[in-house]
Amino acid sequence: MNARVVFSLAGLWEQWKMLDRTEIVSPTIITTEPNELMAEIHNRMPVILQPEYVMPWLSVDETPLPDSLSCLTPYHSKSMKEFPVVRRTCLAVWRLKSSTQADAAEVLAKRKGVAARRRLKEACSKAAT
Repeated sequence: MNARVVFSLAGLWEQWKMLDRTEIVSPTIITTEPNELMAEIHNRMPVILQPEYVMPWLSVDETPLPDSLSCLTPYHSKSMKEFPVVRRTCLAVWRLKSSTQADAAEVLAKRKGVAARRRLKEACSKAAT
């Protein structure tokens, strides 16, 4: 974010029990089409809630569904700032999704050209070992 402020993502969660009675909490972040800034990096982006939509989103029992859905739009790209990705980010992505580390490196380095993508993939491979 341009202002470097705390922001909120739209998400959902469900709590349920498995057959063995183990309780599971399943969270998810809602995505939408990308804004102009994110479209250069990926074809989806998380829904970043405008400040005026945070309380209505959290008050799901009191907010009609159409009103809740109306806030699921791309955040204004002019209110966002792009930051370079560092090796720690690549390692964090690899730890979360080790089977897709090459894909993560590709997405993270898309705007930096072929040589940068190759270097980032190599860094991810080294970090994984």
